Parts: sequence; structure tokens; C-alpha cells
Amino acid sequence: IVAVDDLMDPCSGLRAQFSAFKQTLPGSKELTVFHGTSPDVARKIIQSGFDWRYNQRHAYGKGNYFATTASYAIGVAPSEG
Repeated sequence: IVAVDDLMDPCSGLRAQFSAFKQTLPGSKELTVFHGTSPDVARKIIQSGFDWRYNQRHAYGKGNYFATTASYAIGVAPSEG
């Protein structure tokens, strides 16, 4: 992954501008990916975004990890309780 861009307000017109811009990029590809985490951390991500410096587990080095299937992301998410 080279970059991840997220537009939180689709009503502002930015999503349409972003979609038009993406069409001008050669070889651009959009994927749906999943991130396994706890509910508490999910709330923090919603408020502040992803920040690899707060990760406590680093399976393959420092960074944020994403899966291409929800079942895999759930499998690596910390269990509650």
C-alpha cells in the first residue's frame, strides 16, 4: 500500500472530486480492506484515525495491518473479556 485516503463526508462534494481525481491516476486501484481490533480501539480510530505508533502488536514490523477478508481480520482481533 502506497497511500490510503479516506473522505468522511460524502455530502461535501469532496468524494466526487476525489473520484474524478482517481480516474486521472494511471493504474489506480481501490480495495475494500478490513482491520481487526477491539471495540475500544475502534472508537479511538474513528476519532483520531490510524496511528501505527499506538499499536501494541507488530506481527511483521511496525505499521497498521489490513486484511482482504473480514473473517481474517476478526481472527486476529484481540478477544474481549
